[in-house]
This record gives sequence, structure tokens and C-alpha cells, in this order.
Amino acid sequence: MQCQVLHQGSAHGKIEVLTGVRQGCLLSPFLFLLCIDWITKQTISNNKNGNQWSLTEHLHNLDFADDIALLSHTHQQMQDKTTRLETTAAELGLKVNGPKTKTTRINNKSMNSITLEGHALEEVNKLTYLGSVIAVNGGSEEDVKARTGKARASFNILTKIWKTKNISLKTKLKIYSSNVKSVLLYGSETWKNTTTIISKLQTFTNHCLRSILGIFWPNTINNITLWERTNQEPIEIQIKRRKWIWIGHALRRNNTAITKQALTWNPQGKRGRGRPKKHLEKKHRARVQEGRADVATAGEDGPRQARGKAIHQWPMFRKEYKGLTTN
Repeated sequence: MQCQVLHQGSAHGKIEVLTGVRQGCLLSPFLFLLCIDWITKQTISNNKNGNQWSLTEHLHNLDFADDIALLSHTHQQMQDKTTRLETTAAELGLKVNGPKTKTTRINNKSMNSITLEGHALEEVNKLTYLGSVIAVNGGSEEDVKARTGKARASFNILTKIWKTKNISLKTKLKIYSSNVKSVLLYGSETWKNTTTIISKLQTFTNHCLRSILGIFWPNTINNITLWERTNQEPIEIQIKRRKWIWIGHALRRNNTAITKQALTWNPQGKRGRGRPKKHLEKKHRARVQEGRADVATAGEDGPRQARGKAIHQWPMFRKEYKGLTTN
């Protein structure tokens, strides 16, 4: 296969293409995945060179096409695994992109860097994998900040649509849901929500909805009226619904599926002093109980409003996720 570079109307010398994925070829992506699968299997051939996942299993890597995340318990294990990845990929004519490869460590005292082709890889406190920001402290603040920034950019690009009077409000809200809200809430199923995070997300959402309605200072309306006019729910309820849908998919998976095992996985190492943190499964069980308790408690809004809010949320979750409360 040969190709040429066309510049200012003139074609330069022919270039022989020996490696890479041929664009437009139906078989090339499948062959590429076979190569990546073989490379990763050779890289993790030592079945004890990963994180302890169960009594008999280790979790070595997470892969999505050519986005590979290697996992190891010690610095030396990670260095060995990185070296094997480099040499194995070279056997098939592939090369690991050093500048795009990042490393991070959690509760690891070793200060040595991971090297690739003799050069130290950049170490970061947060990294982006498949669109989600993963922070060393395990929080969701950085991911929410990145999501808000991307959603704001998407919203600003469509400014002409929000301002035009030739498009109905119903159509504008559909565009908002598909192009802005979907960007904002990407990955929200696994966020560790706090009052601060919910407040920031709600503030951004309210700002977008007011802009779509053309409501600016000093003309204002309260949030309840805003949500009614735009047929929107509070962002906290939307995130809860997404969490329940995701947890339902995870619980219906086979017991050997990583996503299901992660719900009850106990990480290696020693925890710090103080009250132990709840893992994801316990948090979802607690939300089930909160849904029931809200029916009988008043809250800040009074008994009638609290009961109405709970009744609004609970039926959506109860039927499909009944198994959470059976144990």
C-alpha cells in the first residue's frame, strides 16, 4: 500500500505504508484488536503481577481498544509490566506513545519513576481515562469540574440556537438534553456526590435553562418555576436515577464480571485510623433505606413536601432494584 502527500495542488513522492490500520477496510479494526489482545496477554503472562482482586485472581489491566491501563501493586511490578508491553508491541510493529502515557500512584512510598525506552514517564495526581478524570484521592471533584467545563463549551457553541425565536422551546430543550446535559452527566453513575458537587451542578444547569428561556437579571424566577417551565427535574434526582439504572445493570451481570465484583471488592493495604469508609454497595443500600425513610420524615420542606418528593422518587427504583434489600 502506498500513499502521497498532496500540498498546494502538487503530489510529492510515494510513501510505502507498512504498519497501521487501513482506513475504510472492514477487516483492519478486527485484526488490530486481535493484535492488541495478544500484546496484553503476553504483557500480563505473570498472573501474580497485578492487584489482588480475589483470593485466586489478580486484576492486571483495563483495556478499551488501544487505551490500556496497567495495574500493579508495586513499583517493580509496574516497571516490569511496562517493559514487557513495550517489547511485545514492538514485535508487531507497534509503539507505545511515551508523551501520552502517564503514571500515578496511590499509597505507594516508592519515589522511583517508571521508564519507557529509557525515558521517565510523567507522573500525575490525576489522569483522564475514557473521558473520566481519575484523582489520587478518589474524589469526584476533578471529574465534575472537567465535565462542567466541557458542558459549558458545548452550551456556548449553540448560543445562536438558544437566542433564535424560530425554534420552539421544546426543540431547544431536546437539543440541550442531547448536546449539553449528556456531556455534563457523563460518568455521573460512579460519582461520589457531595452537597458542594450537587450545588455546583445545579447552579450550572439553572444558568443554562434561564439562558434558554431568555431570563436575565433583573427579571428572575425561582427554581421551582424554572423546572416546571422547562420540564426538568433537580440535578440530584437525575443523577440518582442514572445511578440506579447503572447499579441494576451491574447486579444483573455474571458473578465473575469485574463491574459486579467491584461493588464488594476490598483493596489491598492497611486503612488509616478512624471510621472506615462505606464501599459502593453499602451506599446504594443506604439510598434504598433513605427512599423509604423520607416518606415518614418531614425534612426542611415540611411533611407534605417531603412525602411528595419521596413518593416521586421511590417507585422508579423499588421494582427493579428490589434485590438490594433482600440480604
